[in-house]
Amino acid sequence: MGKALMVQSFPGHGSGVHGNIFGSDAAGNATAANSTVEAVEGVSFSKLGFFVLSGNAGETAKIEFYKNGAAATQTITISGDSSAGSEDATNTDTLAATDKFSTRYTKTVEPNCIDAWQKMNVEFSGVHGNYHGASNWGGAVFDVPSATRYMLLAGALTADGSSSEALAQWKNRGYTSVEAVQLYISANVRANASTIKLNKNGSFTSGGLEATINGTDTSATTGLVKLTGNAESLSAGDLISLALTLGTGVEDLTITFVLLTLKSTSGKSETFGLADSRAASATEHFYTIGGRNTLRTSTNVLTEAQARIKVGFAATCSNLRIYLSANTYTTDGTMTLYKNGSATAVVVTITAGGGAGWYEDTTRTVDIDDNDELSIGIVGGGANSISMSFFGLTFSPIATVVGPLVGGRLINSGALMGGRLVH
Repeated sequence: MGKALMVQSFPGHGSGVHGNIFGSDAAGNATAANSTVEAVEGVSFSKLGFFVLSGNAGETAKIEFYKNGAAATQTITISGDSSAGSEDATNTDTLAATDKFSTRYTKTVEPNCIDAWQKMNVEFSGVHGNYHGASNWGGAVFDVPSATRYMLLAGALTADGSSSEALAQWKNRGYTSVEAVQLYISANVRANASTIKLNKNGSFTSGGLEATINGTDTSATTGLVKLTGNAESLSAGDLISLALTLGTGVEDLTITFVLLTLKSTSGKSETFGLADSRAASATEHFYTIGGRNTLRTSTNVLTEAQARIKVGFAATCSNLRIYLSANTYTTDGTMTLYKNGSATAVVVTITAGGGAGWYEDTTRTVDIDDNDELSIGIVGGGANSISMSFFGLTFSPIATVVGPLVGGRLINSGALMGGRLVH
């Protein structure tokens, strides 16, 4: 049905920890169940990739794809920090609907290793789709009494989520439905029940993608929770989020990840991630196209080469976009999509003093093939800062060019790839 891309960014790893290829917190976790996801339907995974940023000098590190709690076929072994382009280009792991998947990281010597990104291609056996979610493999605690909190769908799953739904909403451009929601509850000592719902455009509209999370006054819910009832249809421009409503009391509900299964009948997919604030600067800063991006310290500021991720399939890239919760730049900034280290024509203008809201390039596109690498650069702004939430882009199938019939024979049938006809 066509490949899509999963990305995780900036996790820190100690040896023997488990994780997965979506979202990110600061570290993996020794408890495998905290990051284990159900496939929901038949799916294949390939091109597991990994870039060590720091902390691995002189050592050997390995990341393995896990299927049903055991190492499968995809494996990457890296010596030292120089790991640009490291991926398993050979192996593919195929899962049935009820199979479960995760990753495991090991290394020869401590301390922790910091990687710029991990990535993997996913291909569903049915309608084209992808997984998107947020994670904190050690657990994020929710305990705000009598309140609804909103859970992000990329990057880090943070304690108590967000009180503002706008900060947790992803602006859909490529998907036509949400088929399933999963979350893992590692601990639950709340005294009463809570509810988790998929919201679209600020309200709950589906009777299926909702679940009750029991508390200790009934039969407390822990472990993997799946919402697989009626699919929620999506249109371009819809805003989606997860809403968690807690009852009275300040007891803890601990969640390690949330994950959505999204589908597209038009063959589209997306990648999106999160970033923090950025002060205005004439120095361009670079980001991965998904996962969790931060500018925490000088060691975690990526060069363009470190931010590049090989997408793994041919596509037309469009709708580069970002949600800013605040924007006080004094001059315009620009957000640019990079292809193989060069700026493309896909550019978002971050309007000076534009305030909170979505900023998007709705017109320009660029084609890529399966070996091209993408990154994002942000530069300018004059003075002051922006606070970044979601950012990402949409992948569409490359348009097919059909030539005329000559003597009953079709000629020049192929696809345009970078302005060149490919047969």
